[in-house]
Amino acid sequence: MLDFLWAHDWRVSRRVRVARGAGEARCDGTSNFAKLAATAIFAASIPAGQALAQSNAIEEIVVTARKKDETITDLPASVAVLGGGEMQTRGVLDIELLATAIPNFSYTTNVGASDNLFIRGIGTVGAGPQFEPAVGQVINGVAFSRSRIGRAGLIDTAQVEVLRGPQGAVTGRNTSLGLVNIVPNKPTDEFEASVFGSVDFEAVEGFQLEGVLSGPISDSVRGRLAVNFKDQDGLLDNINPAVGGTSQTKDDFTVRGILDFDLGDRTNVELLGQFVDASRDGKSREIIDCVDPAAFLAAIGDDCELNRTHVNQATFAGTDIAETFEIEMTFLTGTINFDVTDSIVLTSITSFTDTTISDVVDTDLSNRERFLLANAEEFSQFTQEVRFSGDISPELGFILGGIYTDYEVDFYQSSDANFTANAGRRHQISQQRNEAISVFGDLTYAATDTVDISGGVRIIREDRAGRAGQVLSDLYSFSNERGACGGGSGLFGCRFFPDIPEFAAGTVFAGLPAPTGTFTSVPSFAGGPFFETDDDDVTWNVNAKWRPTDNSLYYVSAATGFKAGAFNLLALNPDNALNALNFSADPETSTNLELGGRHTVDFDSARLNFNWTLYQLEVQDQQLSNLDPVTVVQSVVNAGEARSRGFEVDGSIVSDTTTFGYSLAYTDAEYTDFPLGTCYVGQTVQAAPASGSFAIGELGSGLCGPTLVNGTVVNVQNRTGTTLVQAPEWQANVNLQRDFAVGENLVLTPFIELQFVGEHFTDTELRPESENSDFTLVNARLTLADSDGKWNVALVGQNLSDETYITFYNESGQLTPLSGGSFGFPNIGRQVALRARFNF
Repeated sequence: MLDFLWAHDWRVSRRVRVARGAGEARCDGTSNFAKLAATAIFAASIPAGQALAQSNAIEEIVVTARKKDETITDLPASVAVLGGGEMQTRGVLDIELLATAIPNFSYTTNVGASDNLFIRGIGTVGAGPQFEPAVGQVINGVAFSRSRIGRAGLIDTAQVEVLRGPQGAVTGRNTSLGLVNIVPNKPTDEFEASVFGSVDFEAVEGFQLEGVLSGPISDSVRGRLAVNFKDQDGLLDNINPAVGGTSQTKDDFTVRGILDFDLGDRTNVELLGQFVDASRDGKSREIIDCVDPAAFLAAIGDDCELNRTHVNQATFAGTDIAETFEIEMTFLTGTINFDVTDSIVLTSITSFTDTTISDVVDTDLSNRERFLLANAEEFSQFTQEVRFSGDISPELGFILGGIYTDYEVDFYQSSDANFTANAGRRHQISQQRNEAISVFGDLTYAATDTVDISGGVRIIREDRAGRAGQVLSDLYSFSNERGACGGGSGLFGCRFFPDIPEFAAGTVFAGLPAPTGTFTSVPSFAGGPFFETDDDDVTWNVNAKWRPTDNSLYYVSAATGFKAGAFNLLALNPDNALNALNFSADPETSTNLELGGRHTVDFDSARLNFNWTLYQLEVQDQQLSNLDPVTVVQSVVNAGEARSRGFEVDGSIVSDTTTFGYSLAYTDAEYTDFPLGTCYVGQTVQAAPASGSFAIGELGSGLCGPTLVNGTVVNVQNRTGTTLVQAPEWQANVNLQRDFAVGENLVLTPFIELQFVGEHFTDTELRPESENSDFTLVNARLTLADSDGKWNVALVGQNLSDETYITFYNESGQLTPLSGGSFGFPNIGRQVALRARFNF
C-alpha cells in the first residue's frame, strides 16, 4: 500500500504529492529512475530528498519553464529535459556540453565576445558584445541577456529544460527561438548530504568534486550549500616545444547557498546567492584549412589538419602572453511567495547579477608577433518581477504579472598589431544601457473534461542607448594618437572617448607598457552623446490540447517571439558615415506553428511512450554580425528572413528491468531572403550580367557576384535558398540499459547509446571546408549502485569511437601572410571517466 510524501510547491501555491512505496529508490541519476522518467528523451533526476516508487507511481517529470508546473506528458510544447544526476554522469559541466545530450540544440563557443546558441538550426550568429542571444537562458526563474552566462557552470542542478520555439509571452524577452531553463536543487525538510566526484582519464584529463549539505536549520528555516571545483586539461595538445601542455584547460570554483524560510502559514521567502570564478587557459581551436599547407608547416610547424593539435604561442613585444578566458559572476535572487487565498499566490522575484569577463586571443594561432586581441567586459543586471498565479475557478487558471529589467554592458577591446604596414594599437570602448518593462498574462480554460485552451500575451517596451569609440596609436606610443581619432565627431568623437576601464587591469595589459597621457584608470566616459532608440512589441501564444484518453494527448499551438535590437559596439571604422548609419540594427521577430502528440501504451510488463511534433518556425529580420562589403568591418545587420521546419519524435519502451530510449529529428532550415551575404575567401566570383545591371537575383542562390551597394560595386553572396549554419537535416539517438541484481542489495546497470548527426556547415559563409560529414557517437557506461540509493559508481565512456568533427569554423585574416587559412574548434575526443556519488 502506498503512502504519500507531501511537498509544498510555492510556484503555484498547491500541494504536490509524490508516491512512495516499498522498494523506493533515491533518484540521483541511477538506472532505476530512468524507468520512471520514461516520458523524457533522457532520464531526468528529481532533487535528492524526494522519492518515487519503482512501480505504479506517478511517472511524470514536472517542467517549470513557463512559470507554472506542467507535467511533461501534459505540456503543449516541444521540450527536452535532462536531470542533474544524468548530467553529472555524462560530465555536462556547462551549457556548451549540454548540446551533446539534447537533440536539435547546439551551443558553440566563439573567439569573439559572444557565444552561439541554436535551436532547430537557427540561432544568433556572430562575434561581439552587441549580441543578445535569441535562445534565452533562465537560472532560478531569472532571465539573462548575455550568451556567455552559460559558461558559468552547472552545479547541484535538479534539471535543465530546453523548450523549442518562441517562449516570449510568459517567460520573457529574447526567447524568440527557445529557452534553456536551469532549475537548481532546493533546501530539503530533512538533513541530507552528498559528495560527487569524477576523474577523467582521457581527452580532458582531470577531476571534478562537488559537495552538498541540505536540511532544516530550525522549524521554519531550511538551507542548502553546494560547492563545486573543476580542474581539467584541454582537448588540444600544443605541439610547440616552447609551450607544450593542452588547451583549453579549466580551473573553476563555484559556490551556491540557499536559505528557504516560512513567515507564518502563508508566506515563504527564498534567498539564493551564487559565486563563480572560472578560468580557462588556451583556446581550443586549431588551423584546419590552408591554401598552402607547406608554407604553414615550414613557417610555424602547423600541419593544417583537424587532429586536435596546434602550435600556438602568444608572443608580443618580446613577451609571452597566455591566451586566457576568465569569468567572475555574482548572482543574487530573492523570491517571496505569499498565498493570497488558498488558490492564488503572489510571487516577487528580485535579482542582481554582476559579471566580469576577460579574454585574450592570439589571432594568428602561431608564435609570430602578428596580432593580439584582448577583450574585457563588465555586465550588470537588475530585475524585479511581480506576478499573481493560481485558479479563478476549477475551470480557469491564470498568470498575471510584470517585470522590470535594467542592465549595463561596458566593453573594452585592445587590438595590437605588430607587423610592417599595419603596426599599431587600436583601443575600442563601448557602452550599452538597456531598460525594459513588460506586462504579461496567461489564461488556461478547461473547456470540457478533455479539451483545454490557453493563451498568453506580453507587451514589451524597451529603451536602449549605446555609444562606441576608438583611438588609434602607433605601437606603444600613447601620446601620438593618429589624427585625434581619425577626425571623428558626434557619436564616435574623440571628445567623449573614455579612459581605459578599471576592469581591464589585471588582464594582458598588465604585461605591456603602461598607458600614459590621455589614458587613466577612471572607468567612466568623459561625456558625449548616446545613440538612443526604443523597441515596442507584443508577443503572444495560443494553444489547444485534447486528451481523448488518459494515455493520449494532441495539441496545436501558435506563438510569436521578439528579440531586441542590437548596436554595432565594435566599430572598426567609426568615422565612416555608413558604419554610423548602421550602428543600430532592428529587432528580430519569429512565428512558430506546432502540431504534436504525447502517447503511452501499457502492456502486461512494459510501457511504450511516444511523443511527436511537427513545426514550422519563421524568423524575420534575423540579426547577424556581418563583414560589411563596403567598409570591410564587422557590422550588425538584419539578414532578411530564415525558416526552419521539420518534425521531432522521441520516446521510450520501459519494463521492470530494461529501458530503450529513442529520438529522431528532421530539420529543413534555410534563408528565404538574404541577398547580401558575404563571400568566403577563395569563392569563385561570377561575371556580371552582360546588361551590367548587377541584379543579385540573376546570380542564383549561393553564388558570389557583383552588385551595387550605396553606389559601389562589391561582391556578395546571395544566401537566399541556402541552408543555415549548424542545421543538420537528420539527428537520431537510441539508447538501451538493463538492470541486473547482484546479490541482495546491489544493482549493476550497463548502458549504451548511439547518437547520429547528419552533415552540416559550421561556417556562416558556407565554405565547403567547414562542412561536417555525418557522424555517429558511441557512448556507454557501467553503473553499480546499492538498491537503497545511498551510492553509485559508474565507469563512463563518451565518444568511444573517437569521432572528430568541427563545432565552429571561421576564416582568419591574420593567416593571410601565409597564403590564407581558417581555424576550427574540434569536438572532445574519446573520454573515459570514473564517476561516483555518495548520499548521506
